Amino acid sequence: RAGESGSVVTLVLPNQRRDMTRLMADAGITPQIAQVRSGEAELSRITGAQKPSGVPVAAAPVKERDRRGSAFMGRGTRRG
Repeated sequence: RAGESGSVVTLVLPNQRRDMTRLMADAGITPQIAQVRSGEAELSRITGAQKPSGVPVAAAPVKERDRRGSAFMGRGTRRG
């Protein structure tokens, strides 16, 4: 998020490395690279992952969108 501090972790498979390197370079990003495998302690250290607390997260109910007022349904211009 803009203006926020922190790290972004991108997990890339070996066959995706070249494309991701190019994408990062094009974006002007110089990443710190670490090769890790699933379950390694280094991966938990990098991501800050923690053991789940077991306490359920109460999510706010999702509002349903009003489909009648959609900006894109049936409001385009027609030719001909």
